[in-house]
Amino acid sequence: MTRATLVLLATTSALAFPSISWAQSEQPTPLTEGQEIATANDQRDAASVYSDDDIVVTGSRIDASGFNQPTPVTVVTAEQLNKAAPQGIAAGLNQLPQLLGSISPTSVAANNLATPRGNFLNLRNVGINRTLILMDGTRVPPTTETGLVDVDFIPELLVGRVDVVTGAVSAVYGSDAVTGVVNFILDKDFSGFKGLVQGGITSRGDGESYRIGGAYGTSFADDRAHFMVSLEQKETADILRTDRPLMKERWGANARFAAGQTKPDGTIAGAPGTENNPIAFEQNVVTSTFATNGLILGGPAELANRTHFDNDGRVIPFVRGIPFGANMIGGDGQIIPEDGSMTGESKVTHAFGRLSYEVAPQMEIYAEANYQKSRQIFMSSTDFTAMPIYSGNAFLDPAVQAILDDPLRNVGNLSTFICGAPGGLCLFKFPADDERLRPNQRLEVESYSGKVAVEGQISADWDYNFSYIYGRSTTDGRERSRSQQSLYAALDAVRDPSGNIVCRVTLVAPGALDNCVPYNPMVFGGHSQELVDFLMGASTFTTRNTTHNLALNFAGSLFDLPAGPVGVAFGGEYRHNSLNQTSNSSPDEPYDTTGLRGVLNAGLHYGSTSRAFATGSNNVKEANAEINVPIFSGKPFADSLSVTGAVRYTDYSTSGTVYTWKAGAVWDIVPGVRFRVTRSRDIRAPTLFDLFAGTTQTALGGFQDPHCGGCTTQGRSPFAFGGGNPDLKPEIGNTFSAGLVLAPENLVPGLRIAVDYYNLNITDAITNLSPLRIVEICEESGGTSPICDNIVRPLPYEDRTANNIPTSIFAGQINAAFLRTKGFDFETSYRTPEDWLGIDGRFTFRALGSYVLNFKTQQSASDPVIESAGFTLNAIPKFRGTVSANYDQGPFSIYSQVRIIGGLNTGPNQIFEVKSLPAVAYTDLTVSYDWDVMGGEVETFLSVTNLLDKSPPIFPSGVPGLFYPTIMSLYDVVGQSFTAGARIRF
Repeated sequence: MTRATLVLLATTSALAFPSISWAQSEQPTPLTEGQEIATANDQRDAASVYSDDDIVVTGSRIDASGFNQPTPVTVVTAEQLNKAAPQGIAAGLNQLPQLLGSISPTSVAANNLATPRGNFLNLRNVGINRTLILMDGTRVPPTTETGLVDVDFIPELLVGRVDVVTGAVSAVYGSDAVTGVVNFILDKDFSGFKGLVQGGITSRGDGESYRIGGAYGTSFADDRAHFMVSLEQKETADILRTDRPLMKERWGANARFAAGQTKPDGTIAGAPGTENNPIAFEQNVVTSTFATNGLILGGPAELANRTHFDNDGRVIPFVRGIPFGANMIGGDGQIIPEDGSMTGESKVTHAFGRLSYEVAPQMEIYAEANYQKSRQIFMSSTDFTAMPIYSGNAFLDPAVQAILDDPLRNVGNLSTFICGAPGGLCLFKFPADDERLRPNQRLEVESYSGKVAVEGQISADWDYNFSYIYGRSTTDGRERSRSQQSLYAALDAVRDPSGNIVCRVTLVAPGALDNCVPYNPMVFGGHSQELVDFLMGASTFTTRNTTHNLALNFAGSLFDLPAGPVGVAFGGEYRHNSLNQTSNSSPDEPYDTTGLRGVLNAGLHYGSTSRAFATGSNNVKEANAEINVPIFSGKPFADSLSVTGAVRYTDYSTSGTVYTWKAGAVWDIVPGVRFRVTRSRDIRAPTLFDLFAGTTQTALGGFQDPHCGGCTTQGRSPFAFGGGNPDLKPEIGNTFSAGLVLAPENLVPGLRIAVDYYNLNITDAITNLSPLRIVEICEESGGTSPICDNIVRPLPYEDRTANNIPTSIFAGQINAAFLRTKGFDFETSYRTPEDWLGIDGRFTFRALGSYVLNFKTQQSASDPVIESAGFTLNAIPKFRGTVSANYDQGPFSIYSQVRIIGGLNTGPNQIFEVKSLPAVAYTDLTVSYDWDVMGGEVETFLSVTNLLDKSPPIFPSGVPGLFYPTIMSLYDVVGQSFTAGARIRF
């Protein structure tokens, strides 16, 4: 082991954990705005502590050399992000502690089309739609149906750096910048060729990936014109949940988990999640209302909840296991198949081109074209439904038919009832007996944008920029699942006058569904392909977002004060946005029920979510102004002092006029000691999808109703209705931040320390509550909350029996009361001089951290305030950080980092037997070597993510097998993985 490695291990162990080894490579340290960006300068003195380079850092539109913003900005280079995460820039950004709650292909369960798929950035876990995405300072058009921006749309190979503004700047950039801005800055002067080829795989031999791309840039026409183009494609294979430790390796292939109400003696001790009945975690848990070939949930007492079918369709007793909440441990219950997708299969193709031309010494015109096509494919765990079976069904076990025909054993002729009616004869099962009946989803998004702009100088002191951006994104979703119309028809199997088994609909309504194939759900497998083809269909939708954006901005100086020039910026913007969604399964257009019996809801065309038609548009008119006034310069205890202000007028055609503003100050007390402070009022306007999304309808299979102590549906599923709300109004954010930046060049050259406090309050926050949460809020208020109006029950609220489970729950968009969060951000970096401690090469150390003091939400004025900082609710650890070390010696470099996630208490809205989840640290390692090849540079690299193969903490859901039993949005679920490749530049 070399001396450099020994020093590296000792130093970084002190920064992180004693058991973690380190290695490093030279990388430009991500700097808080105001620190030097050009870290290659070895000779730093007090005069160069803060950048005097002519670099405009995100946070202001005022273009002034050496101007420093009071809003905290972290600047990271593309090179560094690729070192930290070779999977891509977005993966590297997600490792920043402030970007908690971002969505990546491995952070959300791949089980429905409603969840965004791709890479979406989320500052402070306050919401993806409250973080504004920019490219070169201009708003990136939406790339998803809901108006979000997938940052895979950014041409990564041409990105030079990324500015992350961790403070609100709506007055500068407009709506959505409530928590901050992520601005991707392109290397617009790139010339030559660069290429990338890499491949990856996990230590378990799955999740194979590749990434390949190239970029070319050249100048011509006497260097007055410049052209750049980039092409890139990346693909990642699916990972199944059963191939990961929490499902398989730790407890064996048949291990299962569930959280639920504990009933050790078969009685209910109290509502689940209360002190007398805390939620427990168990394995080998199965459902108590499902069976492989169908559990009879209704009908005569002799059958209901007591019998199910064997593989040959004969009725047998249903053996119950040890009661565990609404489920049980062991017994004849069924589990949702666990071999569904955990991450899904993805493929992204991207192309970008840019052409600029200097038409005059102070005037440049340019045009950009950006294109992306992404595809996501994932297999759901299952599709489940209640299946009505009528007396006289041709497939019924004769023993069951005998009970139904005997008036003494079938009091009230209960077989005439359908699923959901009291006593109805009904089966509840998953179609796990035949893979061909399991659903799968496919999501394809095609986005493109074009930009034309002219920029230049009116005079030596004034710049201008005029741009027009057109954006269009088309989302095509397809879910292959069972057609409800076909299912109801095929289940109602009878014998015709000739004794043949046929679908009843063909007898009572000839011509309606003459191709119907009878379905026997009471046997295991063996279904004909003809039946599968009849049952299975595809729910499809197409959503198109279109944006037109015109912007004109000016920046310059008004006059000079003794401390420097007074800088100003002003401008205007106009946007027109439109949304159009079509669907083949809109709940507003029920399917034909002619000849069908027992249909509960003809608006639900397929076994899962159905999308409705949606259309709408709006326009936005804005005007903004900004000023920077230098007060002091070169004074005792005021090496410099400047104040800034910004204001923006915004008029929405859908929600009216709003004003945003910002005020701040930067005070360099002495060289190397800076204080900064800001106060702002910001907005997030509802998106078109928030306003105009059509009605959606989803069956809530396995729903556990807290109103009746966690009881489950008996043969029917409540329906959750969602959709847009045209009465939504903009959210209002109020932010205060204050920070201290230290750069003690005279004491410790190369050391940088920054600490920033933030306090963010959002009122009238737009939110989409889960159906269960809506019911919980109603229960917590004792039925008095206005949100109870969103719940439809068949009986009065006072009835707490299983017969009063909701029939429907509206879970659309609403303006909630408020969201409040505050905390601290930390950043420390140190770059050693050459031959530090006599070691050849150079070291760089960096520590980034974020500490959340509180994260409070309140759904309405009558509801309790919930604190989720440090709790599993909302998955917000109080501390999150990264510690990295780099060592570079000639062509060889080593980079290592530790990603730290603080521990979590369980709750706080429910009490658990497991009181907390431990802190977790993941170690990553990258080794690279540069080669000179034919006059170019080739960097070969090997990266290991989650080097120690750390498994995530266990935190299961309340439905056995439905979700991977941990918090996917927070922890690494992939495990140890390897990426190797080469970066080429000529």
